[in-house]
Amino acid sequence: MHFMPKIAKPPHPQLPRLRRELEAYLERTGSNPNSYAKLMGINQSTVQRFLAGRTKNVTEAIMPLLTYAGIQIDSGIVESHLHRAFNLKSTGTD
Repeated sequence: MHFMPKIAKPPHPQLPRLRRELEAYLERTGSNPNSYAKLMGINQSTVQRFLAGRTKNVTEAIMPLLTYAGIQIDSGIVESHLHRAFNLKSTGTD
């Protein structure tokens, strides 16, 4: 069996800000990564990896965490996820 090597992607440029804002949200609300993960219905390791900086991109699992916390993500990411989720094609007018 032959496997294709993974292509390294550059980290998302907003990751440091997003991590800081999520950490601030957890502190402000008196929550912690484990309880927040449970509340959101995802694995606590996903939240831990994101906060520890072991995640290079904003994954589909992380998006709802940031959205719930009211953390703004650049519109390019949100728009592409919305288009994918609803199987829409961009017309350039939206």
